[in-house]
Amino acid sequence: MRVSESGAALLTVLLMVAVMAAVSVAIVDDMLMATRRTANANERGQMAWYARGAEVMAAELIARTDEGILMRALADPDSTASERNFPIDGGRIHARVRDGGNCFNLNSVVTQLEKGGYHADARGRRQYMNLLDALGFNEQEQAELSSALIDWIDSDTRTSPRGAEDYDYAALSVPYRTGNTLLADVSELRAIKGYDAEVVAKLRPFVCALMGAEKTQLNVNTLRPEQAALLTMLVGKDLRPETARRLIEDRPDGGYANATMFWASEPLEGAQVDQETRSQVTLQTRLFALEAEVTYQGAYMAVNSLFERQGDKVVLVSRKLGDVR
Repeated sequence: MRVSESGAALLTVLLMVAVMAAVSVAIVDDMLMATRRTANANERGQMAWYARGAEVMAAELIARTDEGILMRALADPDSTASERNFPIDGGRIHARVRDGGNCFNLNSVVTQLEKGGYHADARGRRQYMNLLDALGFNEQEQAELSSALIDWIDSDTRTSPRGAEDYDYAALSVPYRTGNTLLADVSELRAIKGYDAEVVAKLRPFVCALMGAEKTQLNVNTLRPEQAALLTMLVGKDLRPETARRLIEDRPDGGYANATMFWASEPLEGAQVDQETRSQVTLQTRLFALEAEVTYQGAYMAVNSLFERQGDKVVLVSRKLGDVR
């Protein structure tokens, strides 16, 4: 064989070796990635089961705990009676239960029509604006935010003053339309005109999106001082948040015996509150919210679930899994 031919053969062999080495590395990388994806999927699946376990634990806590003890625990931010912390192999589960009804129902700014669909509700809008005022929003912001929320939910295409309807959203760089139905989650606010991240962050501790357009029901025996703005929402702007906070802090030991006793409290003397608004005060909790965190093998998952007590049963209403990292 001539020297030139042997050199060409050597180059061919070296090229083949290089290609095979590159292919081998790619195959090994793919196998490692597939193995890691499988491990991640297994970890996520295991965490989801642990999250379900937290729900079972919460339902048992709600169903089996004495109502008086549970109500006091829900009212006391320092109480651990409404919390559970369990170690698991490779991590832990931390779960806490709170009153799921002590929040302003965003869907209450509308009312349902007899033939279906929704239209603006004056009482719901007024209470929402009371809440916005208590949280420091000025009158213009109150009008814009409440109108935009109503226009997003209601069934018509007429724009409320300072609101926004389909053609306002259709003119955006990424066009879309209004929901024309009730909100399913507070996070949907981010799609509505005026609800930027800062606004939603300020609202989130005080609002919720319940299943229907029902008016907010506040359990005054489980309200916490940091939720004082909700009393201002209900009673009106004459009850300032600082006064409402004192009202919660001065609540009788064991809570109010009845709603009449609450309305007779000194800060509420002379308050012009109609009977329908008074009926929004309750001494029982029907909805319970679970906030749980699962850590497992260095990963994290949050679960937010809502339960409804129906007689002797505790029924899961909704579940949201997220914040996996």
